[in-house]
Amino acid sequence: DFWQLKQEVAKLTAYRGNEPVKAADLDLLVTGKVPNDVFALTDALGRRDLATANKILLQQLEQGARPEALVGLIAWQLRTLAAVREALDSDNRNTSAQALSDKLGIHKFVVSKALQQIPYYSADRLVLLYDSLSTLDVKLKTTQVEPKALFGLFFSTLVGSR
Repeated sequence: DFWQLKQEVAKLTAYRGNEPVKAADLDLLVTGKVPNDVFALTDALGRRDLATANKILLQQLEQGARPEALVGLIAWQLRTLAAVREALDSDNRNTSAQALSDKLGIHKFVVSKALQQIPYYSADRLVLLYDSLSTLDVKLKTTQVEPKALFGLFFSTLVGSR
C-alpha cells in the first residue's frame, strides 16, 4: 500500500524534522497493518484459548480494526468449523484434509487448521456460538457498550462445554 507508506514516511519526517528517523520513532508512531494478527485471532478462538484471543482482540482494536470486521472474521471461522464438522459427522470414516478440501471447496491449509480445532466443537456448540456471535453483532450496532466488553462476553461462551 504505497499511499499508506507515503503517509507513514511523511509522519516520521514531520516528527523528526531535519534529524534522522530512529527505530524508537517507528515504535512510537507507526502501527502495523490491522490484518497482521487476524488469523492468529481465529486460531486462538479455534483452540478456545481465551487469554490469547483477548490479547489479540485488544491489539486489533487499538490498531483500528472495526469491530464489525472482526465479527465477520469470526463468523467465517465458525462457518469453516461447521462445514468441517458436518462433513466429518456425515462421513463415518476418518477423512483427510485433502479429501475435505476437495469436497468443501475450502483451501487445504484452512481445512488442516480446522481439523486441529474441531475436537473442541460439536455441531450443537457451533450453532450456539454462531447465535452468540449474531447477538454480539446486533449489540455492537445498537448499544453504547464498549466493543471490548461485548467481545469479552462472547469469548466467555467459548470456554463452556463442547
